[in-house]
Amino acid sequence: ARRLQAFTLFHSFPADPPGRDLGHLASLAGRGLLQVDVDEEMSWTEIGTALKKLEDRTVRGKIVLTLK
Repeated sequence: ARRLQAFTLFHSFPADPPGRDLGHLASLAGRGLLQVDVDEEMSWTEIGTALKKLEDRTVRGKIVLTLK
């Protein structure tokens, strides 16, 4: 199994947009080839709370922001 620890998006490379890489990661996760530890799911309107939790390191996995 593969595991993603972290990644950084660089917006200074317009010829290589991050969407392609994110699409590839989503494809791997969807096929079960990438372990994704989701700790919490919340609305994108709660992004301030999510960022605070990440900053305080109170989450063990990822926080998923939904567009609901």
